[in-house]
Amino acid sequence: MLIIQSPVGVGLALTFLIVFVIVLAGAGVRFKQFIWGYWSKVTTDVATADTDTASTESSTVEAGTESQATANSTTEDGTDTTHELQEQAIESIDRAERAAEYADYEMAVESYEEALTQLEKAAAEAANPDVEEEVEATLTETEAALDNITTRREHRDSIATTLQAAERSFKEAIARYAAAEQTVARIRFRQARDAFEETQQAIDDSDAEVLAQPIDVSFEEEETLSSMAFEELAVLNESTVEALAAVDIESITHLDAENGEMIPSVVSDLKESDEISSEEAALLTILSWWYEGVGREFTTETEISWRYEQADYGFNQST
Repeated sequence: MLIIQSPVGVGLALTFLIVFVIVLAGAGVRFKQFIWGYWSKVTTDVATADTDTASTESSTVEAGTESQATANSTTEDGTDTTHELQEQAIESIDRAERAAEYADYEMAVESYEEALTQLEKAAAEAANPDVEEEVEATLTETEAALDNITTRREHRDSIATTLQAAERSFKEAIARYAAAEQTVARIRFRQARDAFEETQQAIDDSDAEVLAQPIDVSFEEEETLSSMAFEELAVLNESTVEALAAVDIESITHLDAENGEMIPSVVSDLKESDEISSEEAALLTILSWWYEGVGREFTTETEISWRYEQADYGFNQST
């Protein structure tokens, strides 16, 4: 008490008090810093953990979404692909049917084969069993249609082969007849006649319109005559050549049997007036059927029937 009451004691007491407060204040600051630092670390770690968890969950969700999208895309792509292939197959089938109507069997077969390829791919791509069953049914129908058209094509090809042989024999018969080779000419005319008759029968027996498209026939080698000018043909008498020239007929190309007549009218007129013999009339008639080239086309049954009549006439005139 004495110390406090004295000036010195009061000073000492105040000094001690001030030091004590300062020490206490410093300790408190350090304590607050410690507590604040610890709390900051804890909250930072928690926030980081929460962020990582959220990021992981977000990535998982995104990955799941992408996987689902991929799956959906795959399914949709498969469906779209199947549908597109079906549409393409339908177009090919329509094209094949139109071609078959016009007896264009080559195009029909090619189109049906394209359709089968497209349908087979569509069946393989189909994810839906019902769609696959539908495609398989169309596939079976298309295979049957292809078989039918293939049979028709083979039948037409067979007719074309026979017709080609007939026309080749026919043209050779004319050339041999003009060369006065009567025996060979007779054989060739007979072969041509029989082949034309066989062709007619095959067409009549066919259920299809065989001549809806023309049948082209061609030969590897072209038959030729010694000359197209009458004055250069040794088989004709000079008087016959003069009689023909008098009516402006100087070449084989000037002869023409019109209106379905077997014998050209100019030949009939000369024969009736006794300006040419029956043998020469037959020769001129046969020469009027001649044409240059290595082939021709037949468009109607009438043309084939007419060829049969001509070959029969040539056969009967050959001796």
